[in-house]
Amino acid sequence: MTGPEHKHSRLRFQQAHWVSQRQIALETARAIVRGKILNQRTLVQRHAKQGRWAKRALTGMDAMAERAKNARSVEELRGLEGQGAKEYFSLLRQMLRPPEDANSWMFERRAYYPPPDPINALLSFAYTLLLKDLVTACELAGLDPYLGCLHEIDYGRPSMALDLIEEFRPIIADSIVLFVVNRPMVRMQDFEEVSFVKKVDAREMPEDILDTGKRAVYLTGSAKKDFLAAYEHRVNELVHYPASGEKRKYHDIFQLQVYQMTRVIMGEEKRYIPFVVR
Repeated sequence: MTGPEHKHSRLRFQQAHWVSQRQIALETARAIVRGKILNQRTLVQRHAKQGRWAKRALTGMDAMAERAKNARSVEELRGLEGQGAKEYFSLLRQMLRPPEDANSWMFERRAYYPPPDPINALLSFAYTLLLKDLVTACELAGLDPYLGCLHEIDYGRPSMALDLIEEFRPIIADSIVLFVVNRPMVRMQDFEEVSFVKKVDAREMPEDILDTGKRAVYLTGSAKKDFLAAYEHRVNELVHYPASGEKRKYHDIFQLQVYQMTRVIMGEEKRYIPFVVR
């Protein structure tokens, strides 16, 4: 259920104007990508356990964060983010313990539509939950979740919410996946493989679906409830919030970062500062 649209019309107007100013929006997009890379670095550092590959990987992530800081266009920044993500998920694969009831999770790379293996299924599930929370935070603040500066603006794509979840992906979603896999709280038998059907574009044929011939892997049963509980536990953890010097729940920090973005868009603050953990 959705209530009436937020009444902050000046913010929506200014957001559309702000997004159209590519150089101004670029500075915020740079900060978002750099914050994401630094949080990815922290996650790798915490889980590497002095692996031989760790030092080289962390040095490479430092260099990638610096390149993102100096990107000359949003297109270049997206390219760097994509390259960094590819390298990061190869590191994530090394931090996963094998399942108790199989030899491997069959996770080779990030693939999400549809998820072809259990790890991709968990990542997609976690990102979906995170996106839901950031869309809600945008709507509560009066920010249009569909007008962002990093992700392309397109039909049905909540670009601003997708921008804002980037810094939280490693420390919330990826962290939860590592937790439930390595503890372990999930096994191969907790997943099912089904035929993947795609809903046809709602603008044309809202009730039709297309059989793609592909197979998709999804989490099932009580393991899904356990994963949801792990997500709720994580977003309600208290952590240090540098902007105020206080300890706040992650869920509250989502909203605080959205409010910061609204102040940047309205010209009340000069630059967006991503939430980065130590």
